[in-house]
Amino acid sequence: MGHERGLPGRRCAVLLLCATLVGCQASSSTASTDATPAATHEATAHDAPRYPDASYSEGRVRPAYGYCVDGVDDAATLQACGREELAYQQQRLQDATRTVVAGLDDAAKAAFLATEADWRRDTDRYCTAAAQADVGVMQRAQECRLMRVANRADALLAQSRPADTSFTQAPLRAQFIRCVQDARGMNDKLMACDATEFAYQEKQLAAQVSRLMAGPDGPAKDRWMDEQAYWGEDTEKHCAPASDHIGPTLDAMSCRLNRYANRAVELQALTLTPVAAAAGGDAEDDMPARRPDDSYNKATLRPRYTACVEASDAVTPALQACGDEELRYQEDRLAAIVATQVARPDSKAKDDWMDAQAAWWADTDRYCTWDPRTEGQGQMLDAQSCRINRVANRVDQLNAATGQR
Repeated sequence: MGHERGLPGRRCAVLLLCATLVGCQASSSTASTDATPAATHEATAHDAPRYPDASYSEGRVRPAYGYCVDGVDDAATLQACGREELAYQQQRLQDATRTVVAGLDDAAKAAFLATEADWRRDTDRYCTAAAQADVGVMQRAQECRLMRVANRADALLAQSRPADTSFTQAPLRAQFIRCVQDARGMNDKLMACDATEFAYQEKQLAAQVSRLMAGPDGPAKDRWMDEQAYWGEDTEKHCAPASDHIGPTLDAMSCRLNRYANRAVELQALTLTPVAAAAGGDAEDDMPARRPDDSYNKATLRPRYTACVEASDAVTPALQACGDEELRYQEDRLAAIVATQVARPDSKAKDDWMDAQAAWWADTDRYCTWDPRTEGQGQMLDAQSCRINRVANRVDQLNAATGQR
């Protein structure tokens, strides 16, 4: 799994964070050369990887995941690291999906649901391990799914965001503008202007990074460190010169200059909430609310799921694999019902149905969640069970309303 990547340690992260965190994010995760697509076909520890593309084996994950797996050989610890990161990436994907769907008309929603079903089907095919599979196969399946979810979340978030102008324009100093005007198109003078302004903006950004790094440790600081590492990665990716010719070199310098200037202004307005302050009067808003009815707690599920749980010997990875399979089955049933409703002609009844379904999802997301930063495996499995029950009950409810089974 990811522990073979040679990820940087915490000391490297702190040093490079103070240098604007450009180079100390977790490297793109790659499956080891003996990794396999833990697919619906029987995978063994000796299969060679046959993924269709890099989205199954490479992706951008949080530096915290890199720190978690760095130098670790214990399978249980590696799986716990993977579960925590997968929960984080799944939440990103859920948020991104809701944002994208909210801006689509009915035809576009139907098309999106179709692509979503294809994506899920392909992910399940290559990133699923049998509940009784050995630990190595489970780990590879987990990392495969992690990369797929992270890449999907990135793609949908990029689709829903407004155009990013932080690479092309920024509030730069008046003396830099005068310097560029006085250069009159002379490349060497333009490069000198860029270098002088960049040194200033880099110093401004470093001061803000140092200020935030000196603040108290806590979830807010961890999230900012992850965000800053992503910012550094994006800057390196988009501000690399296309060639060593003077034109592309000047463009790259301008890109980097804009990014640093914008980031310095952005961080200047940022204050990280200390842990003690976060535990104040509004802390209850972040706690899982008490579930209002039994639709969250019990449902009629497949005998196959019950048998899987009984055969798991209460081992957490095996229990999670059982739950993942049952949840995918129930979600596919629900997706088919939703797709049928979306395809119907527009009407008030259809609008009311869609509103009710959206409210149902909001309630499910509110009551069937867990915090991977503060909660453990028990809470994770409980949240998974809650979601399985909700989806299965919703399918039964909707089928009963139409006389279907």
